[in-house]
Amino acid sequence: MTSSKTSLNKQQREAVDNINGPLLVLAGAGTGKTHTVTMRIARLLDKGYAPEEILAVTFTNKAAGEMKERIKRLVGRKHNIATMIVSTFHSLCVRILRRDAAALGYGSDFSICDQGEQLGLVHKAAKFVRGDVGLKPEEILYEIGKLKNQGMGHAEFSRRAVDEWERVLASVYRRYQDSLKSIQAFDFDDLLLKTVELLEKDSGARDYWQGRFRQIVVDEFQDTNGVQYRLVKILAERHKNLCVVGDDDQSIYGWRGAVPGNILDFHKNFPGAKVVRLEENYRSVESILNAANALIANNEKRCEKKLWSRLGQGGKIRVLEAEEQQDEAELVIGEIERRLREENLKPADFAIIMRTNGQNRPFEEELRTARIPYAIIGGSSFFDQKEVRDMLSYLSAVSNPRADTALLRIVNTPPRGIGDKTMERVSAFASANSLSLSQALKRVDEIPELAEKGKACCRAFSQLLGGWRQLAKSGKFDKLVEKIVRESGYEQEIQSLYDDPLEQASRINTAYEVGDSLKKYVEREPEGGLSGFLQEALLVSKDDDKSREKEKAALKLITIHSAKGLEFPLVYLVGMEEGLLPHKNSVETGDVEEERRLCYVAITRARRELIITYCKTRISRGKGIERLPSRFIAELPPELLERKARNVSAEEFGDTIAQIRAMLAGN
Repeated sequence: MTSSKTSLNKQQREAVDNINGPLLVLAGAGTGKTHTVTMRIARLLDKGYAPEEILAVTFTNKAAGEMKERIKRLVGRKHNIATMIVSTFHSLCVRILRRDAAALGYGSDFSICDQGEQLGLVHKAAKFVRGDVGLKPEEILYEIGKLKNQGMGHAEFSRRAVDEWERVLASVYRRYQDSLKSIQAFDFDDLLLKTVELLEKDSGARDYWQGRFRQIVVDEFQDTNGVQYRLVKILAERHKNLCVVGDDDQSIYGWRGAVPGNILDFHKNFPGAKVVRLEENYRSVESILNAANALIANNEKRCEKKLWSRLGQGGKIRVLEAEEQQDEAELVIGEIERRLREENLKPADFAIIMRTNGQNRPFEEELRTARIPYAIIGGSSFFDQKEVRDMLSYLSAVSNPRADTALLRIVNTPPRGIGDKTMERVSAFASANSLSLSQALKRVDEIPELAEKGKACCRAFSQLLGGWRQLAKSGKFDKLVEKIVRESGYEQEIQSLYDDPLEQASRINTAYEVGDSLKKYVEREPEGGLSGFLQEALLVSKDDDKSREKEKAALKLITIHSAKGLEFPLVYLVGMEEGLLPHKNSVETGDVEEERRLCYVAITRARRELIITYCKTRISRGKGIERLPSRFIAELPPELLERKARNVSAEEFGDTIAQIRAMLAGN
């Protein structure tokens, strides 16, 4: 073989050597999956398969590029792998369609629409269809995308439509697809669906691609949706040499169409399939793996596997209780700051992992205060979120009557009848009279070009600004943002723009959290006031986050979804509360098993040490909401936990866990 197999354990060698027929490799977290896959492909080359006969598929361009590079390093000059396809599903589909799209009535020079073009076509399609689908173009496009990811074209959806709403949506879907074809274009979701349609209908294309790919390897198979599964099944139909690699316990993308059943039922759908379990973990100490094993065992729908390690037992998992989220951040960052001083540790040794990006704010503030370099992975800084920028613009306009740029951003956000033409006339009047825009709004009655309706809207907004300025002068900063969000109509606008209740709540809470941040700043810097807060926020927002993300020396702030595939020596898993992890929406919809998989992924990111934190209370809009520790803490073996939280005895902590267990038993 090109590379010695001594670097493989027994199970990995089994996965590498079994090259005939269907094979499912259940690769637990940290078990050397990528190494096994690349060694398997090297084995295929040594067995005489030509590079162009091997197909390797994964989910991101980055993963595909890294896999091909590793294969290249492994085989050296012995094999030229330039003709081997190692790609994402979508890139593979583009390649297939470029060759054979004529069978669908498309030329090989078809284009791929971006979202802006898609929204334009959907908008036109909806206007031509009689009936009201009750959705904005973005929402219609989302619904069509969901149908495509389920493998459902417009004709099938039309046949299955059960009510007027679905019939109207089916008509919009059909007209949208007709528009795409008329301009010889596919959208992103079409690439998969149309490729499957092509291969199912056209025997010439099917024969070519089935004949070409004598060996197929699919990575992260637990993340495949219905259409991706159909594509893989068609391509592997002739030779049946299909190796799928994945971990059902890390299937955490149900919200974007992933079907865990694809990996759970593989042995049923591919009779005679061999199953190899990779269970030796090269990442974490035993205590962390035992906790993860115990947790995930509570899921009923899973393939049995148990991670183990030769890296030693490791210490217990500490569970820390905080009064509320600011206290939680102070507790975590204070401990990290102390450990950086007293132990031989670097910021890059630490990761703070959370369920939602909305939990970032207090940790960012404490990290900046402590001057610990940090990078946000897979999300945006609190101060870069749209809702935060909008609120900062409102506050700038309140703080400084001459802040014209800020006022222009928010004068019609949300829409309040002050359009571009109105503001052009107000701006011209302000310029002619050496006024700020804020001052000009107060004198709109002097602008003859303005219609009465426009004047009324301007007066109403100017009055709002005046009220907020009086509140700011009184020093009641804790109420200022709350009044702006409510009185400006911003909260209602979010509710109308976003259909998903979870997204609505997250965005509204983000806007309100600017008030929490302002309140905390004033408590810390009483002389700074509103203008000092805005100055600090401006400096933070001008940080080059992209360069910080590339900074390997930084502590990582990261959501669980973004942490998948990564590992860190010391992990703080924060916000382990009922309502956050598991998230209340998932509990209400019965998706607790996916939430448990999320928790499993978070736990298995830790190499040496895991610390779990939760809050007794979460402050939202100035009010405290009592929280219970997550049920997932109660599912961890007591002997693995250091049952001692801040200001809480082991007995009291034990009583809290007992309370959670009793609550769940009652359900």
